[in-house]
Formats: sequence, structure tokens, C-alpha cells
Amino acid sequence: MGIYKIDHIIKQLRLQKHFSQKQLAEGICSAEYISKIENGSKTPSPEMASKLLHKLGVNPYMFFTNLSTADNDLYNEHCFEIERLLSASKYDTARIYIKSLEKNYSFYASGDPKQYLMGKQAHILVNLDGEFDKAYELAFQSILLTKTDFSLERINDYDFFSVNELWSMLYMATAFYWKQKHFLTDEDLSPAINLMSTILSHLNRGYHHPSLIGTLYASSIFYQSRFLYSANRTKEACQVTDQGLQFITSHYNQLIELLGKIMINRAACSYVEHQSTETELFYEIGKALLLLANNEETVHRYLDLDYDMLLQAIK
Repeated sequence: MGIYKIDHIIKQLRLQKHFSQKQLAEGICSAEYISKIENGSKTPSPEMASKLLHKLGVNPYMFFTNLSTADNDLYNEHCFEIERLLSASKYDTARIYIKSLEKNYSFYASGDPKQYLMGKQAHILVNLDGEFDKAYELAFQSILLTKTDFSLERINDYDFFSVNELWSMLYMATAFYWKQKHFLTDEDLSPAINLMSTILSHLNRGYHHPSLIGTLYASSIFYQSRFLYSANRTKEACQVTDQGLQFITSHYNQLIELLGKIMINRAACSYVEHQSTETELFYEIGKALLLLANNEETVHRYLDLDYDMLLQAIK
């Protein structure tokens, strides 16, 4: 439950259902208890959260795992390895790895783990095989594991999507987009754009903790801006990227600032080794990251010096 902002989820769902705190609490707890949950001063037990979510019309399955602690740790290790392989574009190796998991671990047979693997397989079908229709259908089928009545026509009727469901929607959108680009068709990109709009709108509601959605949010911004640009909607594409930069810097500015300082230190190391081209590259990347993080004190300390003075100061 810790990866979800349960206080925000309960409050937003309650408001969408037009429930008062007293109405939501009736038969479950006190209205005062609901107030404490929503202002973050009280964290409900899993049992209490399940009762409240049921009343709000949301399946608590989305927030709880039936895996044992040991299996859940193993699941997280497998997910980390899959993401590592995919980020390195090792799609064939990732596919073999996924098949071994399906064969050897029973907890991948259903529910959230199965949905996760189906989504990743759809991603591989697009990037390795160019099987766009098959990838789209597999991603769609993965969502049906947790939303049996899911359809594009009523996509805006759902109050909540899990992270895996949102990833599958992204894979549906990218399969649609790359099919059009691959076959050079004039097909309208609106379905892909609408899917990405739904994903970003849902993420912007704040149901999920930022640490859980960082890559998903960044990927959604990237693809939506690309879709919009391809549809000659460049003004909207710029707005989406600005939105993404604002989100990333607001949640990860300390990490971005640290990365910028590390890159500048790396520039100094290259300078000492007399690799001038590499030095300039590292410095410019570090400078851009520091400006993006927008910490005035750090920017002043690192960038208010000329280039040579900066390198000498670091040394």
C-alpha cells in the first residue's frame, strides 16, 4: 500500500462519487477517521482501506498483492531485470527471460504479475517483431484481466487505473502509432493521442506515488508529444513537453541537480586527461541539468564562473 497515495485516492474517489465524509464512513468508521485519512494524519489498515475502496466502487486488488513477502521480493527482482533488459533494447533476451518466468513461477499465472508480463510481451512484439496488431491485442487483453468490461468507448468512465493497466494502454497506443509509421498510412492518430491523454490525465490526478510512475510518466510525455507532432499539432506537443518537464523537476529536482554536479565533475576529470571534446560535452550536459533543476544557489555556485575557472575550482 505504501507505493500508493491512499489518502489522495480515497479523497478523490469520494468527491467523484459525491459522498460526504459521513456518508463514506457510515457502517465502516467515523467521519473523523475519514478526515484524518484524507489529511494524511492517519493511515488506514489494509482491512479498513479495502472496506472504503469497496464502498467507493474500486477493486482493492489494485492496491494489494496476494504474494507472500518472499514471492513479492522475487517478483520485484524479476521486474527489475526485465526493465534492465528492455531499457538496453535487449528484446530477444527479455523475451526468453519472460518465458522462463511463466514456466517456472506459479505466481505469474494470473493477476497483476501476468498482466505485467503480457504488457512487456506486447512491447517486445512492437520493437522486435513489428507485430503491431498482435501487440495491440495482447496489451488490450492484459487490461481485461483486471477490467473485464474495458473498452476504448468508455475509457473515461473508470475512476482508477493501476500502473500496469496504464502501461498496457501506452503499449496499445505505441503499437497503433508504429503501425502507421511502418506502413506509411494516413490513418488518423486520434486513437493513440486519446489513449495517451487518458494516461496523462490519470497520472496528473496524483493517485500513484511519483517514485512509482517516473518512467511511465516520462514515457507518456515522450510518446504523446511525438504523436501530436506527427499529427501536425506542434503547439500542443510543446505544451505536453513543458508539462512533463515541470512534473519531473518538481518531483526529482534534487536528483537532477546531483546528476548535473556529477556530470560537471566528470567534465573536470576529462579536462585533466586532455580530452577536450569529451570535457565540453560533459560540462554542457551538467550545465543543462543544473539549469533544469533550477536551484539558484547551485546554479550560481557552479555556473556563474567562466569555464576555465570552474574546472580549476573543481580540481
